Amino acid sequence: MLGKIIAINESIVSVKLDINVYDFDGLIGKNVVFKDSTSINIGEVIAIGNGIMQVTLVGEIKNNKFIFGDISKPSFKAECHLIDDSILNIILNS
Repeated sequence: MLGKIIAINESIVSVKLDINVYDFDGLIGKNVVFKDSTSINIGEVIAIGNGIMQVTLVGEIKNNKFIFGDISKPSFKAECHLIDDSILNIILNS
């Protein structure tokens, strides 16, 4: 898990990072997944500063299909991870 959601402002999600950004190669522009028991939201990292990552929402997974656009927001209990192959396959094959 990269961190916990601390704020949601329109389509921008702020995440307090639990990781050392120096252990990762270029997080800016990478896709992340916000996942809880009821939803999967996809976002793109747009900024990192002072231990806070800013992510713009780009879509969500519903019924194993990628839906483009900021339709719903993740819950504050959603876990934030870098996108994995299973989610990437859903996006590319939708």
